[in-house]
Formats: sequence, structure tokens, C-alpha cells
Amino acid sequence: MGDAIKNQALAAVQNLIGGGMPVRTENNASPVTPQGSQNPGEAPVATFRGTGYLGVDDEPAGSALNPQAQLGLFSKIRSESQWLRYTTFRPVDASQGFIDLWDDRGFRMKPTAKEGPRPNIPLHKPDVSQTQFSTNTLSGAFGLRLPSIRAAAKAGQNVNALVQRGVSAGIANVLADIGVNGNSGLPSDTDENAQRSTCDGWYQKMRDNSPNYQGQANGFGYHNGLWAGMLHQIDKAYRNHPGLAWGLTDTLSSRWLTELSATGSNPSNAHPSIVNNLGSNLLNAVGTQANPLGKFGVIMPQLDDQMWSSDEGYDGIAPTSITDNGDGTLTINVNSLADSGTDRSSTGDDGQRYMVIGCADTGVEEIVEVDYSAPNNTVDTTSLLGQNTASTTASDYYIRWADCQSLFLGPWQYLALVAQHGMRIYTVFYPHDETIEVIIHADIDYVVIDYEATSLVDDLISPQFDILPVTV
Repeated sequence: MGDAIKNQALAAVQNLIGGGMPVRTENNASPVTPQGSQNPGEAPVATFRGTGYLGVDDEPAGSALNPQAQLGLFSKIRSESQWLRYTTFRPVDASQGFIDLWDDRGFRMKPTAKEGPRPNIPLHKPDVSQTQFSTNTLSGAFGLRLPSIRAAAKAGQNVNALVQRGVSAGIANVLADIGVNGNSGLPSDTDENAQRSTCDGWYQKMRDNSPNYQGQANGFGYHNGLWAGMLHQIDKAYRNHPGLAWGLTDTLSSRWLTELSATGSNPSNAHPSIVNNLGSNLLNAVGTQANPLGKFGVIMPQLDDQMWSSDEGYDGIAPTSITDNGDGTLTINVNSLADSGTDRSSTGDDGQRYMVIGCADTGVEEIVEVDYSAPNNTVDTTSLLGQNTASTTASDYYIRWADCQSLFLGPWQYLALVAQHGMRIYTVFYPHDETIEVIIHADIDYVVIDYEATSLVDDLISPQFDILPVTV
């Protein structure tokens, strides 16, 4: 069963990507040359084949997807992401160039004096806006363990469909993650950062270029007027765009749905039960489709519940001062980020505040709650953050908000993923480890077609449910 399952898994990958299937090699470190399919008993899922090539200088052999195979692969990739499927995929032939957007607002009707032909026809064509792209090479790999595939086969699962969907989902997760978290300024100190540093994603480009971007290093609290405020930021011509939709975390989505059936302890409405019943009835009628302002919403798993601002940087900023408590803990003054004289521990409208505090030398971090004693905001650690002897030098530490989130509003199709033709994919089988490795190289970029049609809020302090108004 081993070789049959191996060949079936290899065929599933190669049928998905449109390339040939590798031949077994006894050298556990050497990749192999792609050949024709060795699984004639199973009908191929994809009919397009790539062009096999041999690597040089010990580079592995692989398959360069032709344009049709690449389109087929991206169709499968987008089907595996709830929100990536709504974005635009633009295949291109060159590594640099422009994406054109035809704007039908350029068409204008002119009155005619009477019916019939008109000698001077008022010709108007759509405006064309161009957005520049410049691709960078994304490299990534993941493995398939044959024992797991054998177990799935014994359980009666379709190995071909299982492997193809897994590969597609894996690529989709990476592409979606870069779209949200891609930042070319990141250090390549981890596998995750190495992929995210491939190029700037949509969110980083909106932070840098959008007139409708709001972000504050100190963060600001969620309030229910945020939805309308973001909608009014967008250019008036796009406010009723049929593709306008929210991108949000599950925390914000839950907060919105909870608000529909919550009223304040001192409501201005003389009959709070009417408000309560209206929200509850709405939830009962449409469930999670009760979207803010009637605009479609989709939860983006790549939006972390503990994101922090690009203004603060991934290394955070130095605290104000450090106190060694002498009992294996530290008290750290965080006014440099939390503002002196402003109560950042409040459970009022701004929500509870949590911070990441870390030691630069050890890399050890803790997420701790902010305490307030006028006029100082402080955090208390439970350890010395990996130190044997505590440093009291502020620059040896860093702090950042631990509960900041992002909220997006815009037409999804205005977020374009650009991919240059010739994506390279190959597979390597390692007999000793019983592992199939799938390796991918793709030249990609992320483009926001029109910044005026989008709105992004960063550094949004995540709402805590214990601060919801009391239902009466």
C-alpha cells in the first residue's frame, strides 16, 4: 500500500499544479527530475501540463506552470479562502508594469434635440487610472507525511481530493497572510517573517498611501460610531458600491452582534425594551448576516487579535523606567506609550488595556494588564523576563499594545494580487522520512487599485465584553 499511496499523493500534487511527477530517488537529500504521470489508473484533475526543467548548481528540478495551469491553480487557491476569493487576481507577463482600471463614471449622457441620428456624437470614454506593480519572489515549502495519508486512505477518505485541497489551502493561507501582514521591512529572522517580508501587502500599502487610513501609536478604543465614520471616509462615489464590504476579526464581529441586543443602563430611549427586542429579532431573523450598515462582512483569520501598529514597529518602543522589586518581578512605567495622566486601565469606553513587555537581550515576553496610579501607567511582570539579574535600563526593554486590531472597509475586488506567469513548483520525495516536499516559487505583488475607495483603521483597542452596557 505504501508505494500506491505515495504515487497517488504525488499524482494529486502534480495534477493540481499541472506538472510532471518525480521519480523515486534513493538519495534522501537529492531532488528528482519530473517525468510523466506514473498513476495511469486515476484520471487527472488538471489537464494542463507545465514545462519540466532541470536545475543547475544542484538546484532541484521542477515545473514552470504555463498560463492556463497557473490560472487553474489560482482558482483552486482562491476557493480555499473565505475572503481571498473576493479579491482580484491579475496574471502579468513582466515583473514590473501597470494595472489599468476602467472607470465607467467617465461616461456622460448628452441631450439630443430630437430623435434620429446626430451629426456630432458626444464621444466620452471611461477614465483610465493606472496602479504600478513590481513583483518579488516568494519562496515556500511544506511537507506531506505518508503515514498520515495512509491513515486517511484507510479511513475511506479520497486521497486525491485531500492532498489537492491541502496544498491549495496551504498556498492560500500564505498568500492571504502576506496580503494582510506583508511588510518588506521585516527582518527574515523567522520563517513567518521571511515570507511576510517578500513584499508589502495591501494593509501596509494602505497605511503608507491611503488618505482614509487612521492609526495611532497609542491606540484608541472601539465605539459603535466607528462603522459610519469609516463609511464617510470613503469617496462619495464609492459609498454605495455593490462590492463594498467589511474585513474584520471575529472579536469585532462578535462585539457588533452582541450590541444588537444590548442597551445602556441609562438609555435615551424611553422604552429600552423596544431597542432590545428590535436587535434580538434582527438576530433571530438573519443571524450573523446582520452586518454593520448593511455592508457585507467577512472574518479574516489573518487579522490578529494582538496586532500592533507599524508606527510602534515590530520591536516596540522603550518604556519610561524600570523598577526591580527584589522578588523576581519588575514594575515598569509605560507612560512612553500609554500617556502620562491618562487612565489606561479603565474599563470604560476605551476598553481594558494589555501590553506586551519584553527584554531585548533574552527575547522573553509577557502579556500583562496595565495598572494606573495617577499620573503613571505601569505594568507588573511575573518574572525577570529571562534575566538572572534584572537590568533597570529602560532601553533594554520594549513595550507595545497587545490587543490592537485592524478594521477594513472597501470593495474587495480593488485589492489585487499580481502574479507573474511562470510560477515554479516541484516535488521531492524523501524515502527515509516518508515525506513528500512541495516547493513553490512565485513572483507576486499586492496592489490597491484605488485608495479613495478604501478605509482602514489600525491600533483599534479590542473590545472587552465585560464593558458592554447593562441590559435592562
